[in-house]
Amino acid sequence: MNNKDSKYNDYNGDPNGFDSGDNLMDMLDENLEEFDSEHFHEFFTYAGDNYREEFGPEAEETVERGRVRERKKKRSLLSAFFYLIGQRIKSRRIRKLDAAVPADPVIREPKNIPKEAAKYSRPLGSMVWRSRIALVICAMMIYLTLSFTISGRAAVIENNSFLLVSVLMIMQLVTMLLCLEVPITGIISAARGEPGAETLITASFIFTFTDSAVKLLTGDMSQGLPFSAVSALSAVFGLRGMMYYNSAVRDSLRVLSKVKSPWGLVADRESVEDRVVLRRVPYSTDGFYRNLMGRDICEHVYYYAGLLMPIAALVLALLSTVAKGRSEDFFHALAALMTAAASFSCMSAYSMPFSIISSLSRKNGCAVAGWAGADKLFDIDGILITDKDLFPKGTQTVAGVRLVGNMSRYKAAEYAGSLTAVSGSALAEPFRALMDEEGASAVDVAEFSSYDGGGIGGVVRGESAMLGTAGFMTTMGVRLPEDVPSGRIIYLSVNSRIAAMFAVKYKAADKVRRCLGELKNTKLTLLFALKDFNAEPRMLEKKFGIQLTGAEYIPLEDCYRISREEAETGDTVGIMNKNGFVPMARTAAYAAKLRQTAIISTFVSLLSSAVLMFIIYFMCSKGPVYSVTVWGVGVFMLASWLITVILANLTRR
Repeated sequence: MNNKDSKYNDYNGDPNGFDSGDNLMDMLDENLEEFDSEHFHEFFTYAGDNYREEFGPEAEETVERGRVRERKKKRSLLSAFFYLIGQRIKSRRIRKLDAAVPADPVIREPKNIPKEAAKYSRPLGSMVWRSRIALVICAMMIYLTLSFTISGRAAVIENNSFLLVSVLMIMQLVTMLLCLEVPITGIISAARGEPGAETLITASFIFTFTDSAVKLLTGDMSQGLPFSAVSALSAVFGLRGMMYYNSAVRDSLRVLSKVKSPWGLVADRESVEDRVVLRRVPYSTDGFYRNLMGRDICEHVYYYAGLLMPIAALVLALLSTVAKGRSEDFFHALAALMTAAASFSCMSAYSMPFSIISSLSRKNGCAVAGWAGADKLFDIDGILITDKDLFPKGTQTVAGVRLVGNMSRYKAAEYAGSLTAVSGSALAEPFRALMDEEGASAVDVAEFSSYDGGGIGGVVRGESAMLGTAGFMTTMGVRLPEDVPSGRIIYLSVNSRIAAMFAVKYKAADKVRRCLGELKNTKLTLLFALKDFNAEPRMLEKKFGIQLTGAEYIPLEDCYRISREEAETGDTVGIMNKNGFVPMARTAAYAAKLRQTAIISTFVSLLSSAVLMFIIYFMCSKGPVYSVTVWGVGVFMLASWLITVILANLTRR
C-alpha cells in the first residue's frame, strides 16, 4: 500500500486533498451521456415504502406528541370561532390566487424596456432642483409666519397682516407652479372619478388659497394667518414622492433591461400538491412590468380617502363653525381641516421605501415587481429550497475514507461518485472531487432508485450498490461493522455488504445563513426539497444556528420529481440576474420588507391625518378658531412624516 493509499484509510484525513480536476465535467459528460436524453426519467424508480430511519423516529415522536395534545385539548367556542376564521382566510387566499389574472391587463408591455426606463429617469433632474427651490420658498413662508405670530412683525413686512397674507398667497402659488405635476395629476384624477393623494393636496391648496382671498376681501384677520405654508409643504413633499416613485421604477427597469439571461420568481401551483410555491424559472419576465406599474397600496387607500376626507372636512367645518353660530370662521376651519387631510407623507408612504428597496435590489442584481409583486408573493404558501441551495460548491468535502474487506479506493470512489452524480444532489460535488483525486470517472448506473429511508441505489458494473446513512443500511438489511466511526458517515454497500465508509464534512456558508434568517422573517414557509440524505432537520439547525420551526420537508420521491419538472412561466413577482439561492432569498426578503413597510407607513399617514382632523374639529368646537395655529398643524404633520422616513430607512437593515 503506497502513501497515497494510506491517506484514505483514516476518515479523519485531510479534507483539502480532494480538489476536483479541470477535466472532470468532460468525463461526466462522456460517461453519463444517456442520462441527458429525453428518456432520462426511465432510469428512475422509487421505493417509498421504507421510512427514513435516520431521523424518522424523532419526527414520529414529535407528531405523536402533537396528536396526543390535540386529543386531550377540547376546543373552546372562542378558539373554534378563530379556527374557522383562519380556515376561511386560508381558503380565500387560495381562491384569490386561483382567480387572479397574470397581471393588470390594462397596462401594456412596452416594446423597449431601456427607453421605458429612460422615460422615468428623464424628469428626475428637474424634479430635484424644483423641489429644492420650492423648499427654500416654503422655509421663507414658515419664517414669515412664525415671526409674525410670535412678535407681530414679519421682517420688512412689519405689522401689516394684509400685506403678509398677499405675500404668502404669491409664494404659495409659485410653489404650486414649481410642483405642477401634483395639482395637474390631482385635477385629472378627480375629473376621472379616481381621486387620490394628489387630489387631497390640490384641494388643500384651493381651500387655503380661498381662505387667504376671503381674509383680504373681508379684512377680517381675527381667525389667524392662513395655512399657506403648510399646504405648500404638502405639495413639495408630494413632488418628492413622485420623484421617489420615478427613481424606483427606473432602477427596477434597468435591472430588467441589463440582464441578458434573467431568472424570474413565479408562483408555481403544480410542484407541490395543494400548495402555491415560489420557484425560479429561466427567462421568465411575463407580467413583471404590469405588476411593477400596477396600483400600489397608497393609491388603493387614498382613493377612498380622496372621496371621504373632503366630505368629512366639510361636515366637521360646518359643525364646528356654522352650527355654533360662527359662520365667519367657516372657510378658515375648512382650510385647516383640508390641510390636515393632505399629510406630508401621503405620496411617499409607498414610494419612499420602494425607492430604497429598488436601489438595494439593483445593487444585488435583482428587482421586485412593485407593490403587486410583493403582495402576490405574500399570498404564496412557501419557497422551495434544495440541498444545493443550502450547501453550494465548496461547502462539502469528503474528509476521509475507510475501506472494508477487499474494496479498493478506486472502486469505492467510482461507485459512490457514480451514484451521487446520477442523484443530482449536493453530494455529487465532493464525490466528484474524490473521483478526480483517485483518477476515476463516473460510469453508467442502471435501475437507479431513491429511498425515503435515507439512501440511493442502483446497479454499477453489474453489482448492486447502495449509498446512504446507517439507518438506511439497517433498514435495507445490511449489517454494519462493529467499530462504526462517529460523525456524518455515508456507507457504501456492494451486494448487501458494507464496502466503504465516507466521512463528509459540512460547512455553513455565511451568506446562506443570513439568507435563511431573512427568509424566516418574511413569514414564508421554508419547503426543503433535499436529496442529500444527510441533511436532516437536526443537522441543519445545528449547522446554521437557526431554529427551523415551521419548516416542511418534501418527501424524497417528490424532490426528484420536482427537479425533473420545469415550472411553467407565469406571473413574475421578481427577477434576478442569475440563478442561485442568495439572489432568490434576497428578492423575497426585499419584497416582504416593501410590503410590510408600505402598509405601516400608509397606515401612519392616514391615521395621522384623521387624528389631526379630529383635534382641529375639537379645538374649533370648544374654543376660538384662532387656537388652531399654523405652526401647531405643521409640527404635527412633520412629526408623522418623520415616522414614515424612519420606517422607510429601516428597510436598509
